[in-house]
Amino acid sequence: MKPVRSEQEFQNLVRRLELALDASLIGVWEHDVSEDALIWDEQMFRLYGRDDPGGPVEASLWSNAIHPDDLAGARADFAGAVAAKGDYSSQYRVLLPNGAIRHLRSRAHFFEENGHGIFIGAEWDVTADVLLNRELATQKQIAELRAAE
Repeated sequence: MKPVRSEQEFQNLVRRLELALDASLIGVWEHDVSEDALIWDEQMFRLYGRDDPGGPVEASLWSNAIHPDDLAGARADFAGAVAAKGDYSSQYRVLLPNGAIRHLRSRAHFFEENGHGIFIGAEWDVTADVLLNRELATQKQIAELRAAE
């Protein structure tokens, strides 16, 4: 049988997790599907280039930030996870207030708690990976064209 953790051990664990999340630039969110209520941590607001207004987040903040070409796919991914009461996974672009585009990857797990369907998830910036993969594909095409000549 595992020993019961003390309050101090839990506090130390929470501090370590907060430090790890802050260092990794991963945003954490929670979505109560039953009430369409969102909670974002500080890093989520940074990822979306928004100020933290404090308190719950309107779902429109998420959907209004998503690039119009990616919105239907992101919504479909989430709706599929809700219908299946399963894991959520999506990747999409968001438009930052300054006009820049950021590529985000989002993952979440579904839980039922007190009769409510809840997703707890994380998002992180994959812009550098996306741009690097594009550049690699371009360079591969150039190399193949040169080889064909």
